[in-house]
Amino acid sequence: MLRFSAISLLVVLASGAPREECGAECDSSAQSAQSSSLVQLKAQKDRKHVQHIDEALNSTETEFVTQVLTSFGKQAPNYTGDQKLKGFRSGSLIDEHGMFALDPDVQSVAIDVGAANNPLIFDMDIDANQVVLAFEPVFWDQLGKDMEQVAKEVNERGGCETRYEGHCANQRLVVFPSAVSSQIGHAEFHVAANPYCSSLNSVPGGLDPSLVNSTDPEVRDVMASCWGSLAEAEVRKVPTITLASIIARIPKHIRIKYLKIDAQGQDYKVLLSAAEQMSRLEYVRFEMQVDPPAGRKMVADIPSYAEVEAKMTELGFVHEPSHACHFDVGASPFSKAIEEKECVF
Repeated sequence: MLRFSAISLLVVLASGAPREECGAECDSSAQSAQSSSLVQLKAQKDRKHVQHIDEALNSTETEFVTQVLTSFGKQAPNYTGDQKLKGFRSGSLIDEHGMFALDPDVQSVAIDVGAANNPLIFDMDIDANQVVLAFEPVFWDQLGKDMEQVAKEVNERGGCETRYEGHCANQRLVVFPSAVSSQIGHAEFHVAANPYCSSLNSVPGGLDPSLVNSTDPEVRDVMASCWGSLAEAEVRKVPTITLASIIARIPKHIRIKYLKIDAQGQDYKVLLSAAEQMSRLEYVRFEMQVDPPAGRKMVADIPSYAEVEAKMTELGFVHEPSHACHFDVGASPFSKAIEEKECVF
């Protein structure tokens, strides 16, 4: 699971399992700052962007995206709760051309794939011209309830029109109750015993017995509740959307400043679903098993690090010297056992 500082989260559930703390790549000055932004994650501005030719968007795809988008809480046409939605033109989320009807003041978008119950706010607390698109196939219902409760409490304190507080950034958060995949439609989603480990993925056989039956309880227990529980997990049918279908609907003059992916083994596949829209991404962060030992692959078709680096280089991405993927300071024994690292380009 990707690790960010708890202060970078929009909503923290008291009942949820705690998420691990910020990794080593987080800028130390940002950790000490009062701001909860991810401004320390520097977007790559020097990449060459491919000119995209405007093409008519697929109407069936537009209808599907619209249905998913408007099925969540405050985004529904009949919503009457305490939340407000900003960053979009009044009365519309998708325009007549199939594009997101973003307000003229919006200058950048950040995308959070696998938001769980803690969507990232990225720069929204310091940048009123940013909108966040979050995707979550499991926790979306509880997330909506918690956002509603937070909005009610803010309103009781006078609302965002009379005073500003961090939760006011929620007004520019849009939630898609869906997974992101290589295809648009629906897919079977495996809900693990530990719901934070739920995934479109199923674990291959032939796992290393020393991993499954590890003498280290932190390794053995995580294996059992996360990956080990997927074979007998509850299966839900969830909508799936590609990154390309989302990015293509963001007007070309608006920056795609950040993309964070936490998709439990599907991260790199999710990234590649951006397809021809990939060059619009300025900063990418995802999780990947980096050349794990035999019998410790949690996904059957994990690409090698060399393959990933070559592909990302081909697409115009760069990374810090030496290596793009690292364990963070708080990496768990299980993550280390399966070589699960965070990669930044």
